[in-house]
Amino acid sequence: MGLALTILGAIGTFLGVPALGQQIRTDIPGVRCWFPVPMEEGKFTLAMAPFVTVDESGRAHITQDGRKLAQLLYTRLEGSFAELDLNVPYELRGPHSTCPVTGGDREARAASAEELAATLGADVVIYGALVEQEGSAELQPEFYVSYRGFTEAADLVGPHELGRPVRVDVPVQAQTLEGVAEHPVNARAKALSLIALGLASYALDDYHQAFAYFEAAEQTPNWPTSAGKELVYLLLGNASSQLAATTLDSAYVDEALDYYDTALEIAPDFARALAGKAAATYQLALGDLETRRGSQVDPALLDESEAIYRAVLETPAPEAAEIDLKVHFGLGQIFLVRHYVEGGDWLAQARAE
Repeated sequence: MGLALTILGAIGTFLGVPALGQQIRTDIPGVRCWFPVPMEEGKFTLAMAPFVTVDESGRAHITQDGRKLAQLLYTRLEGSFAELDLNVPYELRGPHSTCPVTGGDREARAASAEELAATLGADVVIYGALVEQEGSAELQPEFYVSYRGFTEAADLVGPHELGRPVRVDVPVQAQTLEGVAEHPVNARAKALSLIALGLASYALDDYHQAFAYFEAAEQTPNWPTSAGKELVYLLLGNASSQLAATTLDSAYVDEALDYYDTALEIAPDFARALAGKAAATYQLALGDLETRRGSQVDPALLDESEAIYRAVLETPAPEAAEIDLKVHFGLGQIFLVRHYVEGGDWLAQARAE
């Protein structure tokens, strides 16, 4: 006990020395989880956690395979940020300095990622699971977008999956993946890097640049539509919708609807895309976004938007995505417009939402 107290006392002393304390709190596994160093405010902050390995019984644990794959993707990500002269101040933290996001299923990992994002003050946390099967495994990359960095873009907040799982041979041999551009893991790593760059731009309300990065991610070679690209079409739809709202150019609304429809063709029960379609339909119902005259409002499109929102409530979605909150906000907007156009008790219904 005396030795333990001595060690704890020494650690406490070290933690009082800023530079040394920070190094200890990021480099030593136990300490970095007990006393994590917050990421810098005023920057776009992204942390990548080691991937957990989920065995056939559903138990999650940390393995070298998960660490190797996370480090491989992080190296690609770090290189992508370094190659570009970004107008975005950012801080990246790799899997060697980040505690694992734990959980044997997606909901549990999403909750763990949300907690880690809050603890670190991270805008985005990238994590994932290596799900073991007989003789091989499947990698499911995931990421969590924190409300902290996206207060004006709540449509992105919550957990996301980066496409369908990718088959990986175990034990992982990193050298067999390096330099093999057409390998699905490398293709997904490239897409993840571009999406992260897009999110960095999105956080700064630079929707034109965000759209460009998301579009580049959509064009990533060896990532077929059938492998779960609904996420990137969701992001393209969201960026287009934000461009419509900020530029008042209604043409972006049509683009947003096309992207949401593409996402829903891939994944018909994708609640986020369905909610995005409802929001874009609402924008379309307003008519000319620049003039916004009551006489231009299309009641039939308002009805369609409401119907889509109500369908979203019946669609399964991760709890952390806060879909219900977004739906009720959207319904409130619809009812408020009806109040101005039709009168009646729509204002009371809007307030109730």
